[in-house]
Amino acid sequence: MPSQDFKCQSCGRCCIDFEDAHHHRVDSKQVQIWEDNAPHILEWVAEGLGGLYYACWINPYTHDYVQRCPWLRIYKSPRYKNVKGARCLIHDWKPDVCRNFPMTVGQALRFGCHGFGHLSQARLKKLIVLELVQVFQQIVLNDKINVDLEQMKSLLAKIKSKMNDF
Repeated sequence: MPSQDFKCQSCGRCCIDFEDAHHHRVDSKQVQIWEDNAPHILEWVAEGLGGLYYACWINPYTHDYVQRCPWLRIYKSPRYKNVKGARCLIHDWKPDVCRNFPMTVGQALRFGCHGFGHLSQARLKKLIVLELVQVFQQIVLNDKINVDLEQMKSLLAKIKSKMNDF
C-alpha cells in the first residue's frame, strides 16, 4: 500500500516503466470482479495453470504480453503546454499490483515517480530509513539470515535514535 505521504501526479511512469504493470498475474477473485463489473477487461487476460492464476496483459490478437499497459491513456494538459498526464481507463477495476504502487519510496524513486516530490529531503530520507528498518525487522523475524539478535536489536535502536536527526 502506498505511503500516506504519496500523492499521485498522474504521470503514468508506473504504467509505462513498472514491468509488473503490464506483465503480471491476478487470481480468480480479481477475474470474478472483472466478470461481474467490467467483462471487456477479460479480452486481455489469459488463464494459467488451470485457473490458479491468470496472466495480464495479453494481446488478444497476437497472444503475446503487451509492452505497455493497454489501459493507459497519455494526454496533453489543456492548461499547460508540454505537460503530459496519464489516465487509467480501468481505474475503478485495476488490479492490486497497480492499485498498491508504489509499495515503497525506493520503488517510486527507481521508476522516476514524482509522487513524493512535494516532500522535503529530510522527510524523504526519514521514510527511506523507516523502510530499511522494516526490511531488517522482517528479515530477523522470519529468521532469513543467521544473525545475533542482540546485535540486530542494538543496530535497529541506533538507527531509530538517528531518526531524530532528520
